[in-house]
Amino acid sequence: MFNLQELQSVVTYRLNIKIIVYENDGYLTMKHMQAARFKKLVGSNKETMLECADFIKISNAFGMEAIEISSHSEVDSGLDWLFDDNLSPRLLVIHLDPQQSLVPRVQTRSDEFGRLIPPSINEMFPHLDKRVDLLIHEKLIELVGTLGSVQLKI
Repeated sequence: MFNLQELQSVVTYRLNIKIIVYENDGYLTMKHMQAARFKKLVGSNKETMLECADFIKISNAFGMEAIEISSHSEVDSGLDWLFDDNLSPRLLVIHLDPQQSLVPRVQTRSDEFGRLIPPSINEMFPHLDKRVDLLIHEKLIELVGTLGSVQLKI
């Protein structure tokens, strides 16, 4: 989130800066982790006493134009408004699903004792079927072997 002073400077100097806020009710990775590991949420949404700032109200308090959209059908009109010929600062809030999936991503796994095991970067979630993973690995080895015989001319 911006420091309020930065937002005030954008308005004071009438900088032609367009800001897009992807608003998912905050703390999405924390919500996913808590739901997966502990089966309940703590301090990560309105129901657990954590609320995110209302960017429309903050923008309006500084005199910055701001609108919000909540559906796919509003995206074009929202972006048209944001990037029209108006040279003043503007803010567009795009409301997202508060429980949207985060994919692909590296996802920590638990072993049989509940210990967290961080995966390597090549183990992105959603996980590939072992056969597909093996096929990709074989193709990469084949590709690297082919590239190894290529002479680069500089």
